[in-house]
Amino acid sequence: MTKVAGVAASYAPMLGTVGSALTSGAAALMLGSALTAVQAVAGSCNFVSGTFICSSPADPGDVTQNLSPSGDLTVVTTEDFGIDTSATGGNAFSLGNSANTTSINLQELYGAAITAANYGISAIILGPTPGDLSLMTTGTIQGLGDYGILAQQYAPGATTISNTNAAGTASVTGNRTWAAYEIAEGCATY
Repeated sequence: MTKVAGVAASYAPMLGTVGSALTSGAAALMLGSALTAVQAVAGSCNFVSGTFICSSPADPGDVTQNLSPSGDLTVVTTEDFGIDTSATGGNAFSLGNSANTTSINLQELYGAAITAANYGISAIILGPTPGDLSLMTTGTIQGLGDYGILAQQYAPGATTISNTNAAGTASVTGNRTWAAYEIAEGCATY
């Protein structure tokens, strides 16, 4: 996926990349029906070799990243990642919340700004297959309408939540800061 003039565009892999000097209209004309312009999504995640890799800086036009594959869910962020759904509504991340997701592992290691109209991060393992829920963040997580972080574990497994960094600037804020519910038996670490 490539962004042209602030608009995300998808295209067939054999077309190559679109130069940043082109406007979205010119790119659409040049590529014809192979290019579909969509709302700009700055903080976005792409599935690569079994892992969702989230990249690009936050933009108020970002949309919720709904990630709920079958099996294990691994999400990592790049150094430039941020997400802001405060203008578009919804969560920044909705992870799991599907009977098919067996574990969740989010690794945000670069101090990302995660801002959402609702939950900053919602991570839910419904079960019944045992699996661990691990959220490691180092940045600022804001849930403007509700929790900064909501973690729910309905299957046997460990629940681990960490929000810290060396500079001491990591934080979780919201109407209700964070909550972790471990409904099934397991070991919770916060």
